[in-house]
Amino acid sequence: MNNSEGVNTSHMAESDFFYSASGPWDKLELTDIHRQIVQSLSNFTTTITDQQKLLKENLDNATATTLSIEDKANKLCLVERSFLYYERLQEMVITELRNWRRQQALAANGAQFNEDNLDEIQRCFELLENFINQLLAAIERIPKEDEVVAELRERMQLAQKYLLGSALIVVKQPPQVMMTNTRFAVSVRWLLGSQLAMSLYPPTIECNIFSEWQAKRFVDCQNPHLDVIKCRLSQMGSGELQNSSSIMEYQPTTQIFCANFNNMLLKKIRRSKVDKKITNSVMDEKFTLFFYATYKLNGNYVCTWAYSLPVVVIVHSSQEPKSWATIIWDNAFANVVRDPFVVSHYATWLELSAVLNMKFTACTQRHLTADNLTFLNEKLMGRRLAYITWNEFCKNPLPERSFTFWEWFYSAMKLIKDHLMPLWKANLITGFITKHRTEFELLCAEPGTFLLRFSESKLGGISIAYVNEQQSVTMLSPWTAHDLRIIKLADRIRDLPMLRFLFRIDSKGESLDRDDAFGQFYSKSAKTSARTNGYVPSTIHVDVPGNKNLRSTKNRPKTDEQELFDAILKI
Repeated sequence: MNNSEGVNTSHMAESDFFYSASGPWDKLELTDIHRQIVQSLSNFTTTITDQQKLLKENLDNATATTLSIEDKANKLCLVERSFLYYERLQEMVITELRNWRRQQALAANGAQFNEDNLDEIQRCFELLENFINQLLAAIERIPKEDEVVAELRERMQLAQKYLLGSALIVVKQPPQVMMTNTRFAVSVRWLLGSQLAMSLYPPTIECNIFSEWQAKRFVDCQNPHLDVIKCRLSQMGSGELQNSSSIMEYQPTTQIFCANFNNMLLKKIRRSKVDKKITNSVMDEKFTLFFYATYKLNGNYVCTWAYSLPVVVIVHSSQEPKSWATIIWDNAFANVVRDPFVVSHYATWLELSAVLNMKFTACTQRHLTADNLTFLNEKLMGRRLAYITWNEFCKNPLPERSFTFWEWFYSAMKLIKDHLMPLWKANLITGFITKHRTEFELLCAEPGTFLLRFSESKLGGISIAYVNEQQSVTMLSPWTAHDLRIIKLADRIRDLPMLRFLFRIDSKGESLDRDDAFGQFYSKSAKTSARTNGYVPSTIHVDVPGNKNLRSTKNRPKTDEQELFDAILKI
C-alpha cells in the first residue's frame, strides 16, 4: 500500500525490520526460518502494542471511538506490510515441508533421511498460526466498511486456511507395492493439532483409495484446502478398505498429534476404464491412499487432506518386479510439486545410476563399484551417450533376450538378498561382469582359478567361470534361487575340486585360496545319532561331469558310514 501525501510515517519505519532477513531468502536453513518467524512475530507484537498506546494518547475526546484517517492509515500499512512478510515466511515453511516429503520418497528408494526435521517444521507451523491470528486480530480493530481492509482480511483468512490445510502429512507410508488382503500400518500427523487445541475434541481421519486419474481430477477441480466438505469424499474411491478411520490422538510428551492405522487392509481394488487407457499394465497403474478430516474453524467447515506416496496394487507376487520399477522410477524422478502422479519419462545415466546404486545398497548392504556401474551402463545403453527412457528401463527387452534391463537387475538384487548376502558382503562375488571380460581376466590365471558372475542369459542365475587343466575357461550352467535352496553356494563350491583359487578383480588380480575365502560359510557337519527305523542318512553333493575321479573330500562332512569305516581302518 502506498502512503498518501501528508500521512505520518514515523511508525512505519519501525516495521522495516520485517525485511531484515540475513542472506538470500532461497538459501535460508530451517533453523534460520524459525528464527525469522520468532523475531518477526515478536517485533510485530511489540510494534502493534506501542502503536495502540500512541493512538490512545492522540485520540480526540469527541471522537474517542473512531480512529483518525492518519492513524488508520498507519495501522493498516503496518498490518499489510507485516502480512506480506508473513506470506513469504509461510511459503518458505511449506516449501520445507514439500522438501521433507520429497526426501521421504527418496528414502523409500534407500536414501538417508532425517525424519526429525519434521519437529522443527511443526514448530514453524505453530508460530505461523500464532502470527496469522495476531494479524487477523489487528485487522479486526480497523473499521470493516473499508474495502481495502475487507480485501486484506479475506487474503489473511485464505492464507490461514491454506496453512491449516497443508499441515496434514503422512509420516508412515503404506507399502508402495501393495497386495490385496494383506494388512499394513500407516500413520498421519497434523502439525497444528496441539496449536488449535483439537486434542480436546479430536477429529476422525478417514481414508479412501484413489486412482491416479481420480486424484488428479480431485486436485484440478478445486482447491480442497478451502471447501472440500461438498465433495462427498466418502463416495469416491477405487477400492474397499477395511479399518480405514482413526481418531487422532495427542501425545503430550512429544507434542505430536497423529492418527495411527495399525490394521488397515485393502479388500478389493477397482480398476477404471480411464486408468486402463492411460496405462498398458496393472503394474503401471498408480493409486494413492487419500486421508482427510473435516473440522470447524471460525464458524466455517474446513477440510484438510493429504495423500500417500503412489502405490501399485497387485494380486500375485509374480507382479512385484515390474511394480517396483514403477515405484522406484516415480520416487526418484518426480518433481517436488506436481499433479498426481506425473513423472518424467526419461533420465540421464548419472541420475539413474545413482538411483540403482541407492536401491541396491539398501537391499544388499554393499554399494555398486565403478566397474559394476560401467557394466550396467553398457548393458542398458551400449555405447550411446544419451537419455534413458522409461521404456528402455523396464519395458523393452534387452538385445537377444526375452526380459528387460530392470527384470535382470531386480532378479540379481533379489538373489543376493535371499541367498547370497554373506558372500556378497564379504566381497567374494564379482557378479557384474560380462562373459567376454571374464575370459580375458582369467586367461593368464593358473588352472583352478575361478570367479562368480551373474548370468546374462538367465534371470536370477549365478554362474562359476574357472580355468581348466587345458588353460581355457569353462562356464558352469547358472544356479538359481531354486538350486540354492537345496544346496547353498558355498557348499557347492566346496564340492567341486577343480575350484582352487578365487579370483577377485578389485584386488588387482590377487587370488585367495578357496577354503580360506569360503571356509567360514561352509555348512557344518551334521552329527547324527544312532540309526533309527533302519534308515541310513544320506547327503546331496554337487558334481560336474568328467570330474568324478578328481573329487576331493577336503572339508566335506562325513557320513556315519565314512566315520565307521575310518575307525575300522585305525584298528
